[in-house]
Amino acid sequence: MLLTTVIVDYPAPLGALRLRGEPAPLTWKHDVRARALDDGGRHVFELHLPEGEVFEVKLLDARDRFSRGRNYTLFAGQTITVSPHFERDEGRILEEPLSLEVPALGKIEARVWVPAAYEERTDQRFPVIYALDGQAALSVALPGEESWKLDSAVDALAQIRAIDEPIVVAIHTHEDRLHRLTPVPDPETGQGGGAAQTLVLIAEHLVPHVDARFRTRPRGDERTILGASMGGLFAYYAGRHRGDVFGKVACLSPSFWWAGRDMVRETEKPVCPVPRARLYIDSGAPIDAFERDAKKNDGFEDMIALRDALVGHCYEAGKDIHALCFPGAQHDSASWAARLAIPLQLLLPRRD
Repeated sequence: MLLTTVIVDYPAPLGALRLRGEPAPLTWKHDVRARALDDGGRHVFELHLPEGEVFEVKLLDARDRFSRGRNYTLFAGQTITVSPHFERDEGRILEEPLSLEVPALGKIEARVWVPAAYEERTDQRFPVIYALDGQAALSVALPGEESWKLDSAVDALAQIRAIDEPIVVAIHTHEDRLHRLTPVPDPETGQGGGAAQTLVLIAEHLVPHVDARFRTRPRGDERTILGASMGGLFAYYAGRHRGDVFGKVACLSPSFWWAGRDMVRETEKPVCPVPRARLYIDSGAPIDAFERDAKKNDGFEDMIALRDALVGHCYEAGKDIHALCFPGAQHDSASWAARLAIPLQLLLPRRD
């Protein structure tokens, strides 16, 4: 028999927990009680299990409720740490949206999605994702928008313990979008150039408001800014200029073509941002080398140009920048939804 340990990170004041499982000597009908609480107040279960066996276990709370989500898999001789919750299966969008109006900067609105454990685990703090184009980012999109289901991806990954589950602040950017999300005007369209103002509004006003109102981890390395298309362009701009606020950046199909690749040319300058945000950038790519449809090309040449400007200059590929291409993926919400699990796992890896 091998000593096998399950450490349960759950607030002791909420009551004692019990453990059940299978196969024998565990059962789904009889409880295993915790040995004690450790120095951190965590329940510690010590089991003597036969070598070579694999077990499935789950926790029960004081109200005889099994923990939400999947069973935990446990190998004889292993020590695992788990953070169960018992109230909800999925996160939810809070009914009251955030709305801030700052003189000379304008108004910003956002919806907030909290993970399943947020309202139950009052002892816990959470990282935050700031998502551009928040009108479409969540599963319940605003009318006329095609969702890319960021919250569904977070829920699915959290249930299999693949990520450190975050709060999501979905920033609405549909009004005057080109101006708000682009760093400089585009000579061909004559539009754009308001990103600096938008960044001040988000970094210096929205972020402190969120940190004051919610149980966040109020550090730059616990904040991710994420966007697709023009939102991806802005996310990169935000990480480059305010890496102190946004230590992680995810850009899906970013519009680096904007204004004659202005952002690529800025990146080529011999200056590295300090602090330097961790980057994930990606794009689709056409199957046909002669494809001229912009939706099917997905700006992958521009993304590669920016990657090449960074790698070997400010960043090391595979370490602080991940640049991926997806042949056949297009510039649309369905493609972004299909690959969101990748940047989420790279930027928000599970800690326990």
